[in-house]
Amino acid sequence: MEDSVYRRLQCYIEFCVSKRKPFIFLVFQISNLLGSMESQPLLQKTSKLSFVENRGHDEVSENKHVKLEFFKLPRRKKYILVFCMAAEFYSGCSFSIMAPFYPKEAARKEMSASLIGFIFSIFELIIFISSPIIGANLTRIGSKFVFLSGIIIGGFCTILFGLLNRCPPGPPFIALSFVTRSIQGLGFSSFVTSSFAIVSSEFPAHVSTAFGMLQTCVGTGLMLGPVIGGALYQLGGFGLPFYVIGASVIINGLLVCSFLPDPDDAPKSKRQNSIFSLVRRPSVFIPMLSICTGALGITYMEPTLANHLEPFQLAPIIVGLFFVISPLMNSLSSPLWGHLTDTKNNIQGPILVSNHFIYGIAFLLIGPSPLLPFVPFQIWILIIGLALVGFTFASILINSMKCMVLGALGQGFEDNLDTYGIVAGLFNSMYTLGGFVGPMLGGILSEELGPSFGFTVVGLLAIVMSLIVFCFFVIRNHRRGHPCTQIGPPREKC
Repeated sequence: MEDSVYRRLQCYIEFCVSKRKPFIFLVFQISNLLGSMESQPLLQKTSKLSFVENRGHDEVSENKHVKLEFFKLPRRKKYILVFCMAAEFYSGCSFSIMAPFYPKEAARKEMSASLIGFIFSIFELIIFISSPIIGANLTRIGSKFVFLSGIIIGGFCTILFGLLNRCPPGPPFIALSFVTRSIQGLGFSSFVTSSFAIVSSEFPAHVSTAFGMLQTCVGTGLMLGPVIGGALYQLGGFGLPFYVIGASVIINGLLVCSFLPDPDDAPKSKRQNSIFSLVRRPSVFIPMLSICTGALGITYMEPTLANHLEPFQLAPIIVGLFFVISPLMNSLSSPLWGHLTDTKNNIQGPILVSNHFIYGIAFLLIGPSPLLPFVPFQIWILIIGLALVGFTFASILINSMKCMVLGALGQGFEDNLDTYGIVAGLFNSMYTLGGFVGPMLGGILSEELGPSFGFTVVGLLAIVMSLIVFCFFVIRNHRRGHPCTQIGPPREKC
């Protein structure tokens, strides 16, 4: 603490000398510094988070560099983390489990290809609409109730979806598919949003690390879902994959009901700011746009990658392995990016700028883009591109989430579960918006422009996003001016 005071005092003196400020200015700054020292014990008692703006810089740095060790956590926090990770894994499985067999079964029920695609997209659309509403009212309804009810609804709807093969073909099958899938999306939206908020609130000093663990589980579920679905479909027919995953989701919900303690989610005071005022702020809107762009890119490949690999005449199982590369890299790198974001100060901006640019270059390699005529269309180039997509996508999500949290706190939102619920709802909404637009854009661009030009468009979109993020941080840092002109403890920036 003394070293920090000495460094800030030295900074004030150097600034006054370099700018020729009057002596009274130096006295004023020193008085503010002493005031922050006197209020430090009170701040330590009243503040809950490790990175809110009214705490001292040394304490922030000390807490941020403490590694999150699972086995040293209290039993309550272990339960919260494990159940939320299991819920995220099941959410990934539930979305992707029907990819290997549902289109074929739906075609037999007289459903067109466009309607089949919309069945997949309606899941994302419902989450996009409902997540901000759920997040904004999470503490009013009760975070545990939202988590538990969402996981039960999602599990039962997954089981009901397995009974659709007994419906007559035509309109009854189509209508019931839409209704069941929509309610399933609402259930999963509830428990995914609440799990993000609960984990962020329970691990305030390790938001990015905990979020990275959740992202690993989502990526693993998305990656293993088609494999599990295909194996269970071959073993027991259309219904078995949905019965197994749905029952697993419900069992997890019952375990939550039995063991998960009630979180302290009662709002301490009335919310002063609205969700719309938060979205209007560039410090929150730019990370939201970053999340949407990242999700759009990785889901763009769902309807296009298989056709893009046709010239190589690969076996179906090899084609399936290509779909695993990006989710695998996402799952493996998410904990790394989360730990890096939590332990390094002011690193979110450079990471977002560089990784959006690399993300765009990866899509140009997958094309390969006409802008890169020297890049050959070979399998090893595709593998490198897909690996870079998964690796950089993880960093984009985790650092954007951290910037949204810091942006909300910087705009006067309190450091409680209510704020994390709003941020989680916005994050989930923008992620699913990208997931909804990506496959549709993939089909249109691939058909109208061809695969190479389609991947070029997505790559250039990511590079433009990199420039937008770069301009935002340059303008914001310029407006903040010299760091020594700040009164009181310095703020943590993303």
